[in-house]
Amino acid sequence: IISHEMFDRVSGTSLAEFEFPAYFNFFVLKRKVTVICRQGLSLAIKQIFKETLLGPDDKDIKFDKDFPPDVPTHHHPDFVNEGLCLDPMRKELKISDLLEVIEFDNKGEARVGE
Repeated sequence: IISHEMFDRVSGTSLAEFEFPAYFNFFVLKRKVTVICRQGLSLAIKQIFKETLLGPDDKDIKFDKDFPPDVPTHHHPDFVNEGLCLDPMRKELKISDLLEVIEFDNKGEARVGE
């Protein structure tokens, strides 16, 4: 359950550690987890999982900002192919396979299992 902020900017600490439990449940226990969060946070949670597990979208990769101009482009990472080489199941994997994200409604309630 993530009811407030996900990150404490003062201490630099994550207040919502859900990646390891989700990965452990999916890869080891072969089951999906449910994340319950405040309204408006589900998209960010899904994006975090997508990027950490499957890599960033091409539109979000900014090699010109990450590497000096004199670094040849063939030295830039190829996130998709490197990920597929490590784990071919990534080709078919969707974030919805790992987790379900449910937001609290306007009453502060979250309906699980419906």
